[in-house]
Amino acid sequence: MNIKYYEDDDILVQRFNNNPIVREVSQSWNINISYDKDGNIVQIVILEAKEKGLYPAKSLRGFLQYTGTPVPIDQLCKPVEYTDITHHRTRQI
Repeated sequence: MNIKYYEDDDILVQRFNNNPIVREVSQSWNINISYDKDGNIVQIVILEAKEKGLYPAKSLRGFLQYTGTPVPIDQLCKPVEYTDITHHRTRQI
């Protein structure tokens, strides 16, 4: 895992692996999660990280923790459509 903080822009980037990113999901206006073709998280980008209290990184503990109602596996494993920006087409994975 690689963590970089860009102080001038207040952006925190957590890179978990070097897999190619095929899909990005905006969790909120300032948090974006990128996934590889197998659905694994590749990186998390947090805008205004320090301002929102998410930097330094030790304050990130539990930040992705889900405390809501359990989600059934069949709903988690639905096909996801994404746009292949290199070929400008939509695929289903």
